[in-house]
Amino acid sequence: MKTTLVIFLSLLVVAGTIPAQADYPTRPIELIAPYPAGGPADVFARVLAQAAGPHLGQSVVVVNKPGGGGTVGTALVARAKADGYTVLVAAIPPTVIQPHLVKVPYTPQDFVPVAQLSSRTLVLSVKASAPFKKLSDLLDQARREPGKLVYTTTQGTVPHLVGADLFKRAGVQLTLLPQTGDAPSLTTVLGGNADVVISSRVSAIPHVQAGTLRPLLVFNEARDPLLSDVPTARESGFDVVGNPWTGVALAKGTPEEIVKRWEDLLAKLARDPAFIEALKKVGEDIVYLGRAEFGKRWFGEPEIYGRIVRELGLKPQ
Repeated sequence: MKTTLVIFLSLLVVAGTIPAQADYPTRPIELIAPYPAGGPADVFARVLAQAAGPHLGQSVVVVNKPGGGGTVGTALVARAKADGYTVLVAAIPPTVIQPHLVKVPYTPQDFVPVAQLSSRTLVLSVKASAPFKKLSDLLDQARREPGKLVYTTTQGTVPHLVGADLFKRAGVQLTLLPQTGDAPSLTTVLGGNADVVISSRVSAIPHVQAGTLRPLLVFNEARDPLLSDVPTARESGFDVVGNPWTGVALAKGTPEEIVKRWEDLLAKLARDPAFIEALKKVGEDIVYLGRAEFGKRWFGEPEIYGRIVRELGLKPQ
């Protein structure tokens, strides 16, 4: 009788715990975009939400939580209940870079990095009418007149850090004119108020095609297919690589079954032609990394960018 009672109670425990996870999701899911509406993370979130909802059998609602360079929304997910109903659109600035520049209430260990879905090419460009036909022309001018040339980009982001790292390795000094995004940065260069701009490829290409902007290099591992005649930084003699990525993360402690559900879903979407095309239209290239590979990046890149921040002498605020 005692053995029967133990078995019965065990079955009650199993029945009370497994279905909550096995039936997931049973209500709408909030997908937290830690940036304002209209930006790359927001657009990515909306494409993902629309694609993921039918597979999950529940609506996925995009919730914009901007502030602190993405740290406000990221912190919200770190503090959320680890039940899979609050999901983070994970971007590199708030998870990898901002913690080196401002005090944040989380660490990479407070999350489960599920998968990376996309990556963006960064390009260094000048105005088409500028006298710089290749990177060496620009660097030669910078050596002749230290600090006179001005470069513009969004401060405290991957474009800023890879650009500053490149100039440091080249032994030149350019003056940073910080902007709030690609659009104002490009306007600044095209208007003649800066000499160099570091931006995403998707923002630069319309101006390249219009003949008003000249790309000098990309920060990819290999050449970008859409800018195949533009060399990489490595080809130009500088070992500087950087690509802003976007992925999905959950709060630490989320049940393995739920993490696996999201991992499998994202792997499936990364092979879906309709999803790939939808992201391509908003300038995102599918570069999928599963949990293991994304985890290596998630936990490894903070030190890489931390080194750059320290070497550049950027002080935490």
